[in-house]
Amino acid sequence: MDAVLTTALRAYRRWRRSGDAATLDHAVDGFAAAFGAAGPNWPADAALALQARFESAGDPADLDTAIRYGRRALAVRGPDDPDRALTTSNLGFHHRMRFDLTGRDEDLAYAVDLGREAAGLVPPGDPDEHLIVTNFAIALGARVAAEPRDDDLDELVGVLRRLVDGGGSEPGREHATLLIDLSRVLLLRSEPDAACAAAAEAVRAASAGAAGPALRQLVLAQGYRAGREPSAEAMAELAVGAERAVRAYPAGHPERGAVLLLHGIVLATRFAVTRNGNHLAKALRAARRAVRATTGTPPDQVVALCTLSGLLLEKDQPAEAMRSARAASGIVTGPDETAAGALAGLSVSLYDRFRRGGDLAALDEAVRAAERARALGAAGAAGQPERLRTLGVLLQARYKATGAAADLRHALAVLREAVDHARTDQALHQALSQLGLALFRRYESTGSVTDLVQAVEAGRRAADSGSPGNLVGSLLALHQHTGRLDVLDEAVAAGRRAVDGTPHTDGDRATMLSDLGIALQTRAELTGSEPDLRQAITAGREAVDSSPPDSPDRALYLTNLAIALRQLSEQFGDPDAIGEAVALARRCLDAAVGQPSDLPGYRINLAGCLLRRDQPGDLAEAVSLLSSAARADGAPARVRVQAAAVCAGALAEAGQAADAARWFRIAVEMLPLLVWTGITYTDRQHLLRLHTALLATDAAAATLTAAGAGPAAELLDQGRGVLWAQLLDMRADLAGLARTRPGLARRLSACRQALDRDTTDQDHPGYGESPARPSPGALLIGQSSTRKPSFTSTW
Repeated sequence: MDAVLTTALRAYRRWRRSGDAATLDHAVDGFAAAFGAAGPNWPADAALALQARFESAGDPADLDTAIRYGRRALAVRGPDDPDRALTTSNLGFHHRMRFDLTGRDEDLAYAVDLGREAAGLVPPGDPDEHLIVTNFAIALGARVAAEPRDDDLDELVGVLRRLVDGGGSEPGREHATLLIDLSRVLLLRSEPDAACAAAAEAVRAASAGAAGPALRQLVLAQGYRAGREPSAEAMAELAVGAERAVRAYPAGHPERGAVLLLHGIVLATRFAVTRNGNHLAKALRAARRAVRATTGTPPDQVVALCTLSGLLLEKDQPAEAMRSARAASGIVTGPDETAAGALAGLSVSLYDRFRRGGDLAALDEAVRAAERARALGAAGAAGQPERLRTLGVLLQARYKATGAAADLRHALAVLREAVDHARTDQALHQALSQLGLALFRRYESTGSVTDLVQAVEAGRRAADSGSPGNLVGSLLALHQHTGRLDVLDEAVAAGRRAVDGTPHTDGDRATMLSDLGIALQTRAELTGSEPDLRQAITAGREAVDSSPPDSPDRALYLTNLAIALRQLSEQFGDPDAIGEAVALARRCLDAAVGQPSDLPGYRINLAGCLLRRDQPGDLAEAVSLLSSAARADGAPARVRVQAAAVCAGALAEAGQAADAARWFRIAVEMLPLLVWTGITYTDRQHLLRLHTALLATDAAAATLTAAGAGPAAELLDQGRGVLWAQLLDMRADLAGLARTRPGLARRLSACRQALDRDTTDQDHPGYGESPARPSPGALLIGQSSTRKPSFTSTW
């Protein structure tokens, strides 16, 4: 056995001098034959030989055996053995190599623990100190990359400082690299000043001609610091640093494209701060240059194209911006976090353009970019829940703009996925907030109380963390459904908490104020409380005053304030309130251009204000508005039925019996649309009680006056027929069908929603396709929860 081991050791030493693969195989075979022999040194040599063969040939079995030898080597070394630290470090290094190969968390945990033990054993100044501490830093860095925990970050900073301050390293390129790594970790700890200092020291430590990486890191650290308190001066310094970094990478350098991209991002950010046209022109030139320079690195080119697209939107060149966006969506085919983050950022820029001017093509492109970001992002990646939430917001925006029911269904699926994948409390509550809003929107469309209850549950969970979402609107609808005063009180309390917890500078504050106003106005209507109504009007005025003129939610705030003022006129006789209500309701219609799904409800509210004012010409205008709302094929059935019924009632009160009878007939004939079989039996009964309790009898009475007993009886029988059909047809909702034939149930649901809305996906061919302001700073979408007023409660 001793002869075999001696031969193996000799072969191993010859291989170290010659690098001959056959000699290495001979050494490994000899070590295997000698396994079990006494002696502390040979297992460690055998492990290193197997490591070398693994690195050369890539056979995982060699790495497994190296770990086995390493454990044996460690077992035979006593606690005072001077080689124990190096043996421990090598074993940790091999575990880290296997983690890189397999991704097994236990290997990484072993690597970190063994590295920490080895670093603690090696004395300062030991010749092996630098190697041992570096192995520990690599293992700990791998765990930080997988999950940046605070304790690991703190420890890694200490390890890197040990290497920088001594640790066996010498000034030069390696020393500069350590300083760059230290700067990166300090940024992860949100210490930009310390990170800038480390990067600046790295620049000084780097040898001439090799300062490029240090200059890049310095730009990144300075950019992080400038992002906290952006100023023209800080951005000017950053631009100079980026230009210096570009000069450090000559033409033909493999990293030059990435540095040019960084330069373009810096200049784009500078323009975002200064809004200087010259800065925009320079940023565009830099972005185009980066696109050309990153042809060979697809993820970087995606970022470059997304940066260029965002700048072109700022330049108001949407056609070229859309072409760049589409090009960015098609470059990377496999999972890639860099590309996913860039496309998600671009979707925000495109959405901003839609919000500013109603550019539907920009919204389509935003959805396409967000879909692609979702596809490229890894399911477990930290940024994936936010990308999913962003896509859900965009799909809801397009549903609101076009009425395409498929977008709302898709939004619900995506937001449920965002909830399931949320890794932090903040991500969970933001996803729940948007999910609650999407469920509420579907409730508004279909009348499904199941959706409403789920919307309330999601809103309550989100509100627990200070993300109120659409909780107030959902609670108000639930109150309308149940009549429970405690639910209404909860809505008021939730509205007050949301307003109190939202800074005056927050763009969502107007939404919170408007929601609170609706809740107070509803409670005032029920209880007769004038203080509640006065507070509702104050909140509504503040919501209108604090919303930008081009806000897509401004129409909603205006109509809610108009409703409260009309109620002030009706309940408390305020002589000036109704005139202001009419004016606000007209401004609402002007602000709602491009919101076809909301217009019918806004027209009903203006008609109600006109009927309350009752000046010459008001009745004719109100009838015209109500007629338009009742004939809006894209509006929910309950809105159309309500519009026809209110129109008929107004005409009957004005003594126009024939016209009233005609509109009553139209309302009764639409009742089957209200109680379609895609919602539960209970929901159908609720909708009939809520919207049509006296409709058939009122219609019959008006028709009796206008056309006689025969038509009146026919209309009464028609209304009673709808009620009897619901009483007898207890098996017709989709719950049972969904359990036995889910595919057929989905098709029936889709058919109903397509019939209920005239606007379909076919009007917009790009909607079904799935094809990044780039991210150093993640951009978040602060989507206002566009709640609609409770129209039926106002009549």
